[in-house]
Amino acid sequence: MPPPPDLTDVEQALWDGFGAGTPVDAAGAAVRADVVAALLREEAPGRAAAVHLRAGRVTGQLRLSYAEVGHPLLLEECDFDEPPDLYWARMSHTSFAGSRMPGFRAANVRVDGHLQLSRCAIGDGVRLGGSQISGGLLLADAVLGGNGAEWAVHARRASIGGDLVLVGARLTGGLAITNARLGGTADLDKVTITAAPGDRAVDADNVGVEAAFYCRWAEVQGEVTLRHARVAAAVSFSRSTVRNPGGVAFRASRATLDGGLYLHDGFVAEGRYGW
Repeated sequence: MPPPPDLTDVEQALWDGFGAGTPVDAAGAAVRADVVAALLREEAPGRAAAVHLRAGRVTGQLRLSYAEVGHPLLLEECDFDEPPDLYWARMSHTSFAGSRMPGFRAANVRVDGHLQLSRCAIGDGVRLGGSQISGGLLLADAVLGGNGAEWAVHARRASIGGDLVLVGARLTGGLAITNARLGGTADLDKVTITAAPGDRAVDADNVGVEAAFYCRWAEVQGEVTLRHARVAAAVSFSRSTVRNPGGVAFRASRATLDGGLYLHDGFVAEGRYGW
C-alpha cells in the first residue's frame, strides 16, 4: 500500500525506514498515531522490518485492538496524547521504554517477545489482565498510577514466560497479579507501592512463579497477600517495610514456597500477619 499523501518529514522517514527497521529520531516533532497504526498493518519483506521511533509526540490514539502486528514496535522516549489501545492485539516485541502516557490498555494482548515499559510514566497505570507475554514484562524504574485508579498494574490471569521486573518502580495504587503465571522471577526490589488506606498493595493470591519472588529494600503501604501462591524458589522481603496499620500487613496462608520465606535483615511490618 502506498503511504498517505500528507506525511510530515518525520512520518515519511518512519515510513521509508520501516522495511529495514531504521530508527527515526523525531526530536519532539508530532507523529500521528493513525500513521503508526497504518504502517504496522503493512506487509514488509524481510525479518528486519520494524517501526522504530524515538522522542516523538504521538498525537491521537494508537488503536491496535484486535490487530495482528508481525513486526517489532518501538516507540521510545515518546509523549502520547491518549492511552495506547492494544486490547486483544497480537504483537511482536513491543517497547514503549521511557515514554509518557495517560494510560496503557492492553487486556488480553498477546506479545511474542518482551513487553518493555521500563522508565515509563503512565498516569492511569497499566491494564494487562489476561495477557500472554512470551518474554518478560519489564517495568523497571517506571512511575505508574496516581490518577485515582485502585491498581497501578493490573495483570490478573496474565501469563508471562520470562521475568516480571519492577525494580525501582514507583506505584501509586496496587499491583494485582492474582492467578498470574510467571516462567521466571518476580523482581520487585527497591519498589515503592502506595495503596489507598485499607487497600491491597500487592495482590498475589494464587500466583505461580517458576523462580524466585523478590521484594527487597522496598517501601510498601498496604496489604501484601500471597495466599495459595506457589513459588519454586525463595520469597524474600528482606530489608523492606510493609505498613498496613490496623489491618493485615503480610498474608501467606496456604502458600507453597519451595525456597522458603525470608522476612529478616531489618524487615518491618506494621499490622498483623495472616498465616
